Order: sequence, then structure tokens, then C-alpha cells
Amino acid sequence: MAKLRRGLTMRKYKTKKFHICRTFLGLYTLMAAFSCQKAPQLPDLNTISWIQKHGYQSEEVFPITTTGKIPGPQIEVSIGNKSENILLDLSSFGLILKENAFKNLDFEPQRMASSIIGNTEMLLEEGFINNISILGVTYPVIYSSILKHTNNPFKSKGIIGRIFFLNGRMTLDINNKILAFTTQTKQAISEIVSSSEIIPIDLSNQSGPKNGLIKFHGSINGKQTMMTITTRSKKSQISPEFAGSLSEKTTSNYFQIDTLKIGNTIFTDLKCDIKDDQLQMEPESAEPLHFSLGLDIISKIILTIDFVDEIMVIE
Repeated sequence: MAKLRRGLTMRKYKTKKFHICRTFLGLYTLMAAFSCQKAPQLPDLNTISWIQKHGYQSEEVFPITTTGKIPGPQIEVSIGNKSENILLDLSSFGLILKENAFKNLDFEPQRMASSIIGNTEMLLEEGFINNISILGVTYPVIYSSILKHTNNPFKSKGIIGRIFFLNGRMTLDINNKILAFTTQTKQAISEIVSSSEIIPIDLSNQSGPKNGLIKFHGSINGKQTMMTITTRSKKSQISPEFAGSLSEKTTSNYFQIDTLKIGNTIFTDLKCDIKDDQLQMEPESAEPLHFSLGLDIISKIILTIDFVDEIMVIE
């Protein structure tokens, strides 16, 4: 009987040991799978006509990623020997990194600050980051912000703003998951597209000639207004004041647009979100910003912005 009990005990021990080993093996396999995930790859650039049309070189074209969790375009940022995909947000200005997104970050803190992006309040620690690479350019040192706390969930590991594009021209093609950027433009946009396709933009605000949002005129249901662009919102956004001026029949959540015209491009039958804080995008703007172009439209077009000449093209 004693031998039988010892045999059963050993059998239970071996069975338990087998399950533990199998669990660890499964975890190891899962970790290995994550560590072996491929970086985003470029498509065949020869099949994308606008690259040659705009004169971009292959080394000026970069892959972007989009996910269900973070639908906006993300580009790779490298600090030291670690790389992460960071959200490109054209309605933000500088670089914000989520705390602990990069471990052992070479960061020299300078001061605490606060900021509001959309309806998200952020507590930031500003300072200098050393040895950072973005879009093929390595910066020995750059002034940035570390996100310490926010009142809303912040899913991205960081935000890249407009400051990195102000000295050049960029083209965003979400459908093909690529972004092109150059500071060595071979041709003026007026030599590439017809004058009717060129949309003037305004980048100024009270703090400087290039510090403001990307602002341009367009019309909604035939009524002119000032607009901007955001690559972090799934849907385009309209202020309740402008929605009310267009129709008495509006809900508190969304507005149905019959026609949206920007330059000579017309979009029809759009449902956009009504946002109470739309006018706070740039409250000091000379003209109220009643509309933000979101990913529902940006994902359907090829968007080129020349930050130097302050013009935009939609294709």
C-alpha cells in the first residue's frame, strides 16, 4: 500500500512538472514570436505613381503602421538602440513620449509643464533627449516632453508633431502605408500639378510664423469656413456652432455633410462628429477653426503638404 501511495505521488509530481514545463514553453514561444515580428516593410515603390511624380528618392520614403487600437499613422523613432512606432499627429507641434516607452532613456529634465491636446490634459516633463533618429535623420540632442500623467487613456507610445516637417515637403499615403519627406525638393509644386489643385495653407499663430496649425479654407454644404487637419481622430469633426448654422436638424453627436469641398476636391455624404472643443484647437486663430479633417477622409486621399511654401495638394 505504501509503495502504491508513493507511486501515485510521483505520478502527480511528474504530471504537475510536465504542465509547468509546457506552460513555460508556451510563454517562451509566445515571447519569441513577439520578438521576431518583422518591422513594417515598404511596398513596391515602382507601382506608386506619385513618388516619381513628386520627385521623391527611395531613401525619402518611409513605412507607416496603423492598428485598430491606434488608427492614426505611426512612424518609427529610434533612441539609442531601441525603436518604437510613434503616432504622427499633424495637429500637434513637438515630440511627446510616453513615460517608460523607452527604458533607460538618456533624458535631461528641465521643467514641468502642462498641455491640452483635444480633450486630453497632459502633465509633461520637458527636457533634452540625446541621440534620437526620426525619418532617417539623427539628432544629437532635441528638446522634447515626457508624458507623466493624463486625464484620458493615452494608447500611443508618443506623438510626433509638425516641427519635424517645417523645413520640407511631405506626402502621406495611408492606403499604401507610406510617408515621404524631403528637404531637397527638385521641383516646385506648381510645376507638378495644375494651379487649380494647389490649396494655400496658413501655419502662423501668435507665437510665430510657422508655429500654428495647418489652416486652410474649404466649404461645407456651400458655406465657407476655416479648417485644419488631425491625424489622430478616426472621424472628421465639426463645431456645434457651425453645424447649427448649416441646419436646425442636428444631433448632439454627429452631423451629416452633403458636400465638403477643399480646393477642387469634393467629398459627399460624410458623417462627422460634433465636438464642443473644436474651436479650442487654436483659440487665438484669426478665423474660428470650425472643422477638422480626420482619418475618415485622409485615409482615402494622397495628402501633400509643402511647409516651406505653405501650400497643400489633395490627390
